[in-house]
Amino acid sequence: MAFVKTTGSMRLHVRLPQLPTPNTARTGHRCGYVTTRRVAPPRSRRYDQQMWPRRMYDSQMWRTNVFPLDVSDALGITNAQYEQVEGALFGASLFPYLVFLGFLGREETRAPVDVNYGFQFLLIFVFGTIPCAIYCKTQLDDILANLDWLHGSAESLLTVTNLIILIGARRALAERVRLPDPKAYTSTSGDADSEDATLDNRPADVLRTAVVTVVGMAALSYAAETTTNAMAAAHHTSATFDGDISFDELVGTWRELAVYVSSYVEPHTEPANALSLATWSIHVSSLVEWLASMELLWYWADISGNPRWKGLTWGMVPCHASGLAACTFHLFYNDPRLSAIVAAQAALTVIGNATCGLAAYRIWAYAKDADDALTPAQLSPKQLARLREKTVVYPEPVFLFQLTFVTILTSASIKYGSLYADVLFADGTGGEGSASSHLALAFMCVMLPTALNVQKWKLRSEL
Repeated sequence: MAFVKTTGSMRLHVRLPQLPTPNTARTGHRCGYVTTRRVAPPRSRRYDQQMWPRRMYDSQMWRTNVFPLDVSDALGITNAQYEQVEGALFGASLFPYLVFLGFLGREETRAPVDVNYGFQFLLIFVFGTIPCAIYCKTQLDDILANLDWLHGSAESLLTVTNLIILIGARRALAERVRLPDPKAYTSTSGDADSEDATLDNRPADVLRTAVVTVVGMAALSYAAETTTNAMAAAHHTSATFDGDISFDELVGTWRELAVYVSSYVEPHTEPANALSLATWSIHVSSLVEWLASMELLWYWADISGNPRWKGLTWGMVPCHASGLAACTFHLFYNDPRLSAIVAAQAALTVIGNATCGLAAYRIWAYAKDADDALTPAQLSPKQLARLREKTVVYPEPVFLFQLTFVTILTSASIKYGSLYADVLFADGTGGEGSASSHLALAFMCVMLPTALNVQKWKLRSEL
């Protein structure tokens, strides 16, 4: 069923949406999944592809024998070998983190109560993901990252953790800017003085705020993805241009221009194990919140009078790199040939927990030796104005809305923009890129942002 619209020298054929047909070619596969790309007839300026990406839900596409799950990467190491290394490293990362919590929770450290609670809440994420991973391995013979709803639910605990830390640090700094008493809003023990007595109920309030934010973010992401898929089905077009095309005719409507441009830029179809927009938002949000928390804790070093808090910001850098490694693995659709990235993620987690533990010890030791003689640093007018802008100027609901909006927009750009990157869909056999080049590109996606992050704090340290 079709109709023809004729405009001058341009003839536009519009067809209803249709599922992939046998007239498709396998252009890439990863983790046992097949991606398809429609093969257009050898005709000039022919576009016969959906304008917006649409997930393939065909059960026959869910698992095939085209690409075995247990494969070797460019280094000749199998997935089974990587899983042993990853399990050992993730398990070992728990011990330095417990040391970190031990020093952070001491009364001498004077950590903001909500920040301390947030770091403790991370243990719920750690122990919550273990049964999820076991279920996927034993019942589905797959990894957790390939079961989107369970993967997103488990990762949401990490997002809640980072939100608690961020909101707690922001509230502590905001109160500290208003009340110059260095002891205010920093108690982590139950016998706080009268001025801090109201802090007993604050962790519960921060937890509620974080949970509501994450649920709202996931709901908005789901609604945005559902709307996008509905628009793709409603406006799925196929256009053929004959003869000369006038630019004036093309710009008559944005839709005609989009069809013309899309005839040269053809997106791939998402594999079945692609992350949903909600799960992408959860991952991206965690990275953004962790970065923001690092900056606020840097300010806390000056406000509290304990400069060793800046060391905690440095200690959190490997943890952020670990999150980048996880997102990179998902960006390549959990390609089993990139299991080295997951192993690197586990190693960075161990290093990050160890550096955070060392930083917490140094904070505690400095505060203990100071013996209530901590003197807040004198902030310049520019620094104080910047701190007020981050903590006081924007109310908390506005701040959280901005965070949600930026997160969803960034996640959508990654999810849908990656469909136009041919390098992500190479077959690993030398077609569009070898396995070694894929591994190198994946590590670059982790190392380059981390290098920029390190450079940022290096410049801040020199001020």
